[in-house]
Amino acid sequence: MLKEKVILLLGATGGIGSEVARQAAEQGAKLILVARTREDLENLQQKVSNAIIFQADITKFENLERIVKEAEKTIGKIDVLIHTVGSILLKPPRPKGRGFPRVH
Repeated sequence: MLKEKVILLLGATGGIGSEVARQAAEQGAKLILVARTREDLENLQQKVSNAIIFQADITKFENLERIVKEAEKTIGKIDVLIHTVGSILLKPPRPKGRGFPRVH
């Protein structure tokens, strides 16, 4: 079901995130793993196949934008976003006027 799907996984190194990464990799997904701690990302990357990593604070919009651009150049169009970060944004994640595309 996930074979060849590109998954952007935010909060990849936490308990839920690392388990999601492991199971998605087992099903053949291509993973974009994002977390704050590089060492934890590198350890996770060794345990799963077909993954690239980004160390970033995702509460800053410019980091998210950079990750998406770089990841799509490297691994392809993102099919799935999984957010397991234990913090929240208190403002919209996109600058005003740049809304998300409508899904039907």
